[in-house]
Amino acid sequence: MKGHEKSYKKVFILFWRRSADYSGYGGEGRGMIRVAVCDDDINFSKKFGFLVKELFSNQSIENEISVFDGGTDFLSRSKAYDAVFLDIAMPNIDGFDIAEQMAEQNSKALIIFVTEHDELVYSSLKFHPFRFIRKSRLSVELPEVLDDVIKELLKASDSKKLTYVSKGKYASVEIKKSST
Repeated sequence: MKGHEKSYKKVFILFWRRSADYSGYGGEGRGMIRVAVCDDDINFSKKFGFLVKELFSNQSIENEISVFDGGTDFLSRSKAYDAVFLDIAMPNIDGFDIAEQMAEQNSKALIIFVTEHDELVYSSLKFHPFRFIRKSRLSVELPEVLDDVIKELLKASDSKKLTYVSKGKYASVEIKKSST
């Protein structure tokens, strides 16, 4: 039994059920996580989008990443997302403006502010962000935040599934009622 204790510690089980009004995790039954990245530094946005895609793919999670080069671009082309990573300090329409408009539209997307302005963390709280990532600590904070995003979206999923993670990979099995 002692030999198996280590492997049992590497596996945890989550059950989840999505509430009727939530259109998150994969929205509309797509079974993938849809993410938007919005930052006026297009090089950073592309790099960030690549990192998110890579981290999700390494955990065998289907994903769709959309990259926007500013608030105007995001608002003109956006659709329903499960998670939105927003830079705060952008010209014209900043991350706070976008978060406010998302709230007015009753968006269920998880908002994660990504900024080099650490002093704005308290100002961001009025928008009820899911998390806050400091660009200076991106490599440390992003994997942790993405793991939390996955867990949060799994909790909100509407079908009954058993999900487990082993060796850093997520897998899920649909639980169906027996026909007998």
